[in-house]
This record gives sequence, structure tokens and C-alpha cells, in this order.
Amino acid sequence: MKRTHIGRTTPAVALVFLLLGRIALADPNAARPSGPPPEALLPPWTPVTVQEKASEIQVGVWGREYRFAGAVLPVAVSTAGTEIPAGPMRLVGTVDGKPIAWQRGGNLVQRHDPQQAIVCGWQANETLLTNTTFTTEFDGMMRVGLVIASRQASPKIEKLWLEVPLRPERTTLYHYWPGRWGSAANSGALPEQGLSLSFHPFVWLGWEDGGLAWFAESDQGWQPGDVGHAIEVVHQEGETVLPNSASRH
Repeated sequence: MKRTHIGRTTPAVALVFLLLGRIALADPNAARPSGPPPEALLPPWTPVTVQEKASEIQVGVWGREYRFAGAVLPVAVSTAGTEIPAGPMRLVGTVDGKPIAWQRGGNLVQRHDPQQAIVCGWQANETLLTNTTFTTEFDGMMRVGLVIASRQASPKIEKLWLEVPLRPERTTLYHYWPGRWGSAANSGALPEQGLSLSFHPFVWLGWEDGGLAWFAESDQGWQPGDVGHAIEVVHQEGETVLPNSASRH
């Protein structure tokens, strides 16, 4: 089987998924925008649910579910009962010439109300400590804040990227924005060779009935080794991977 990866992103930036995704700085203590009170939902949206089990946290919205289990990123995402990822999302890279190997991690629910749930995660090894804040809103969008800190004196992070492994049968189509006026080249069937893009603020992969998208407000802080390959979709054995480069030389 093939896998498809989508993604590379930067530390201190966020992912967001509407079964779509975005990257943005997240501050869980920031004042919420004015609008309906937390208990008010626009119909027909249903309240965000949270289930805490011994080994995982499940966050549910209308027709979708996100699962966290001992890591800074979700281990599973489903829509209408259909799993989209081929495996857990992962933060990959090299430090001081060695691949990053996370050794331990955990999650906790920071806040939960009918409109949103905030799940914090952490992972660590002898060199780095990573913290995330996932804010899942009632329409399924996820905003992610990610911070990486050193546990030793001045480690050298040579490469750092995000990988989102997706099931090949759920990633037959693509769309990215912006495209070009008068052209539909930014939408279509996902090529066998995958995709290689400069920074684009919105990338979607999916099939006729669903999908997952990632988006970012800007490429501020990104340091890709090749700006023409800041975002890629790569077919691998058993998965399709979306890698996003924060720093890759």
C-alpha cells in the first residue's frame, strides 16, 4: 500500500483543520472575540464533546472525531466514521546531526465548553521539549500553537518539519489556494508523482465525500532549504504524506 504525506510547518506556529487545517499562533489565555456567549451555538451545530479515557482524549464535533494519546499531535481523525490519517501526525527533524526521537509525552484538557475544547500536549527527549495547544471549535476547525524549547545548552536544529500521513484511498483529489485566474491547475486528481509547492496558505487533500485541509496565515518564520518545495505531497509505501518545512536545508 502507498501512503500520502502532507505538510511541513514551523515551530511556534499552528495547524488548523476543518477537516481542513490552518497554522496560527495560539494563546489559550487570550480574550475571546465578542459574540454569542459560550453556551450559545448557531443551529444546527451541536456542542463540542470531550471524553477522557485512561490512554486517550477524544474530542467530538458534528460528524467528526479527533483523538489524542500521549503526543503533541492527534493520533487519529475521522469524519462520518471514516478514518482519514494513515497513522499519527508527527513532528520530524534532526538535532545535532541525529534524528529526533521523542521518548515520552502526554495530554490534558485545559478547557471545554459547548463552543470549543482546548487540549494541551507535550513530548520530550533528552534534548528538546515540545508543547502544543489544540483548540477545536464547534465546526471542526482546529487551531494549533506549537512551541519547542531546549533542554540542553544550544542544540542545533538542522531540520524540522511536520508530517501528516493520510490514507491513499482518501487522498485522490487536491486543491490549493491561490491559483491563477483563468486556470484550474490548482484543483484536480492528485498526480502519481505527488505535489511540490512554494508556500501556499491553503492546501486540501481528500476524495469526493470528504478530506482534510491545512492553512496558514503567512510563511513568517519558515526557513525551507528550497522555497519551491516548502509544501509537498509525497506518496510513500502505505500512505500519502503532506510534509511542511519549517526549517529544512
